[in-house]
Amino acid sequence: MRPLLSLAAAALLAAAACSAPAPSSPAAAPATPGLPTSATASASGEASPSPSLGLGLTANLVDQASTTPMLATATDGRWIAWSRGAAADSATATEVWLMEAGAPEPPRRVYADPHRDAQLSIVAVSGGGLAWVESRDSSPGQWWIWYLAPGGGQPVEVDHITVAGFSQPIVALDSGHLVWTRTARRGGADASEIACLDLATGARATLRSEPAARTQFVWVSLAGGKLAYATMGDGDAGSPRHVWLRDLAAPAGSDRQLDTSGRAALPATNGQVVVWKEAANEYDDGMLVAYSIADGRTSDLLFGDEPGENYPIVGRRFVAAWLSDDTSLWIYDLAEQKADLIERFNPAGPVSDVRPLAAGDLLVWIRGTWDDSRPLQLVWARLPA
Repeated sequence: MRPLLSLAAAALLAAAACSAPAPSSPAAAPATPGLPTSATASASGEASPSPSLGLGLTANLVDQASTTPMLATATDGRWIAWSRGAAADSATATEVWLMEAGAPEPPRRVYADPHRDAQLSIVAVSGGGLAWVESRDSSPGQWWIWYLAPGGGQPVEVDHITVAGFSQPIVALDSGHLVWTRTARRGGADASEIACLDLATGARATLRSEPAARTQFVWVSLAGGKLAYATMGDGDAGSPRHVWLRDLAAPAGSDRQLDTSGRAALPATNGQVVVWKEAANEYDDGMLVAYSIADGRTSDLLFGDEPGENYPIVGRRFVAAWLSDDTSLWIYDLAEQKADLIERFNPAGPVSDVRPLAAGDLLVWIRGTWDDSRPLQLVWARLPA
């Protein structure tokens, strides 16, 4: 990933930092050569086919009036959510927006920060319900976890984390549970924890708690009651890192470690498969591994001619990831066991595809420029079932 594409990387790289970056630049620019020109956005985000897309996919462009300036994005395969600034020149992302892919209704704002100094930098969506992580300029080192039920209304403050000096919390959401990482003061020492809220009963539980000086929980992914999460030694990026799996319906303590390398990070699950990254440290690009929950088999995922991958996410059939060369968009077909090239731009040009997300049969990604010379473009496409 080219280093100057900072704002395209912001949403997930914030998980490794204690301060969140700003949304994308609002500066307008002429149409960038190399972008498909046959895709025309409508209010619902529908577009005409783009002949440059692989697998015969149709690019649907979301109206930038609803997205700029954009920060975090998420999808559950039906709904697409994102955080954005209140105005084109906003320095923080204070709003959450939601749309249903392919529906005639335009995107709508579902939350606006009343404090006007929030940064909503991690967002999760499931069934139209939303969760997000909030930080505030007026309260550095503190984090809030919010949940908004499907249908709207007022969000509920789920947690307020006041222990500073640790990674930003990560949230994961499915139809039954909200799970998040947190740091708490326990018995005079800092503890790293995974917390869970049962959305049906309102019951809360701490799923795991470890001394933060020894083990930190740094990532969670949730689907169909299956929770994949990652641990990282003592907080050092090169310390032993492992990926774990927990069935929320199973007894406590039944968690199992999936990797044997100590180099595993950033797991993602669809409830049947867990995909993670194997790399020298927490932040470097690496190689992706898929694990079958049913039979325990693992396989390496090779993304065409890409030299490395990061931040994997898995849908029903396809795996998406951030690629070292962000001028190419590849996805991996678990059924066919091969990579498919979706879109490629001139490696010497300014245009990139970043932040790809896969959920269900939906692919969502961002088109941007390495120098942030134009607002980020939110794109989605239906994948083969």
